[in-house]
Amino acid sequence: MATWLYDSHSHPIYLYMKASSAYSAMVQLYAHSGQLLTASSMKQKKKVVDSGCRYGCWGTEDMYHIFVKCERFRALRVEATELIVRKVKRQVDKHKLEESHVMGLLEAAKYFFCDSDVIWPLHYSTFYLGHVPKLESLVSKEAFTNTTTHAHFLHNIHGDFHLAGICLALRIWGMVQKDMARRREGILLES
Repeated sequence: MATWLYDSHSHPIYLYMKASSAYSAMVQLYAHSGQLLTASSMKQKKKVVDSGCRYGCWGTEDMYHIFVKCERFRALRVEATELIVRKVKRQVDKHKLEESHVMGLLEAAKYFFCDSDVIWPLHYSTFYLGHVPKLESLVSKEAFTNTTTHAHFLHNIHGDFHLAGICLALRIWGMVQKDMARRREGILLES
């Protein structure tokens, strides 16, 4: 994937290096290498016959579908969207910025977990891979007293977006694994 299309700020390392569980690093590694056990990937390996969504959606169950489109995880995406919007507003308030200078950034927060031809360079969301769209053009430099403050603000915002995306991906994939374990044990899933 062409990573130059996305924000190049360094990612916060806590989830990868300091967290007591390596689950976030594992999910990211498997996602980037295409090894998450979706119905589509299992069909390619001839482990299952059908690549349709196991949650009853009409689409093919691939990573994109699970993380961005699947109705089973809609509530989690809505909750994560509300969280990232609050975090962005908190950063805006902290820096005493006028909302008119950051309207694009607030829109980006609203559409981070869904497809958008406004913020995503390829028009579809890839938050689950740890990608963050380029945000610099969405924040007016005139809103800041100096370039250092502007850079610090963008670094913090990038970190908030990245962590929100990774945390949502972890929650969704954790639910997928629990659901699949229940199915193996013969426990019916709630719709």
